[in-house]
Amino acid sequence: EKDDEQEDTMNGALGAVLSSIRRVDRQRVQFIISNLLSTRLHKLQKYHLHYNNQQTQQQQQSQQQQPFLLSDAERTFVQDYSALWQKHMEETTTRHFPQSVWKALDEDDMIPRPNTNEFCWVRVVGTNGVSLKHSQSQPSQSQQSQNEYDEYDDDEEADRYDQGSTLILPYHAAKPLMEQGQVELYF
Repeated sequence: EKDDEQEDTMNGALGAVLSSIRRVDRQRVQFIISNLLSTRLHKLQKYHLHYNNQQTQQQQQSQQQQPFLLSDAERTFVQDYSALWQKHMEETTTRHFPQSVWKALDEDDMIPRPNTNEFCWVRVVGTNGVSLKHSQSQPSQSQQSQNEYDEYDDDEEADRYDQGSTLILPYHAAKPLMEQGQVELYF
C-alpha cells in the first residue's frame, strides 16, 4: 500500500512539473510570436514610404508579374498607414513649406530604405532545395583565403540546402530566392 501511495504522489508531482513546463513553454512561444509581430509592424511603419513606392512601381510594371514581398494584410496596412501619415504631415508640416521644397520631399533619395546588408533567417521551401554559391552566403574574404574556397565552389553538394533547412543570409542574397519562391523569410 505504501508503494501505491508513493507512486501516486510521484505521478502527481511529475504531472505538476510537466504541466508547469508546458505552461512556461506556451508563454515563451506567445512572447516570441508577439515580439516578431511587433518587430514586423515597426518595420512596416518605419519603411512604409519605401514599400508603398515599391508597390506602386510593381503595379505600373505589371508585365513583369513579380510577386509582392508583403502579404495582402501587410499591403493593406501599408497603404492605410501611408495615407494617414501623408494626411497628418500635410496638415501639420508640409503646408507651411514653399511648393518647391514640398516637391523635393517626394524624391527617391528622401525615402528611408531598409538595410539590405542585414542578415535574416530564411527557411528553404522549394522542393528541389537551394544551391548557393559561396560568395552569396559568405562575406568577402582576402584573396589568399578565397583560394581555399575554389574547390568548395566546384562541389555542388557542399552548397546545396534541402527543403526545410534554415539559413542565415544577408537580405540582398535572400531576396531573389524569396521572389523565386525557393525560401521564405522568418520574421
